[in-house]
Amino acid sequence: ILIYCRSSVQPEFHWPEGQKLFTLDVLYLHDKPSPDNCPQKVYDTLVDALEHVGEHEGYIFESGGGLTRVLFKQMCLLLSHPQQRCSQEDLDIPKSVTKKVPVTEGHPVKEEETPHGSNQ
Repeated sequence: ILIYCRSSVQPEFHWPEGQKLFTLDVLYLHDKPSPDNCPQKVYDTLVDALEHVGEHEGYIFESGGGLTRVLFKQMCLLLSHPQQRCSQEDLDIPKSVTKKVPVTEGHPVKEEETPHGSNQ
């Protein structure tokens, strides 16, 4: 897991491409765009490295707000075994409980409204 925090310096990688037993995951913490930095260029460089370094798909998460809860959630997802997880596009990150709409008594609960599809 690479934790990269320099939004003004594009990383350089000199690793052999296509290693079978190596997966690169990235947590990119950056500042807001300014004349001194360009977080999008750094992000694009990190994505390019992910595509070429390992045989298995690595995850990349970025955060520009520094919210601790978000960072903890992203770090927990990166701790899963790379060969046993779905692709990042298929990843369904659980939504925050505080953002869920409360269910009233007269309203039937649909399966997609309950946490993890369980019935109440």
